[in-house]
Amino acid sequence: MISNGNDQIELTSDVITATSDGVYTEFARYRTTQNDQVTESSRADTGSWVTDGTYVGVSDNRGTASGTGILIGTTFTLAENGLSWLYTK
Repeated sequence: MISNGNDQIELTSDVITATSDGVYTEFARYRTTQNDQVTESSRADTGSWVTDGTYVGVSDNRGTASGTGILIGTTFTLAENGLSWLYTK
């Protein structure tokens, strides 16, 4: 959740699917509260990924986001644009 006073953005779900050919898809849902008005939205994204051992690099197809992460067992930790995201399988 990101908040500023009474306004906030909540990530309610985020699913990343990576295929063996180096392509990923992501589908995220958000809830935004602004001036006591609540709206829900979603975003779909695609990109590429590479791996070297437990290291994972990702880059979206729009060229607006990239990140690095570590995959250990069923846990993927991604650092992107100054934020950390934790995914579990």
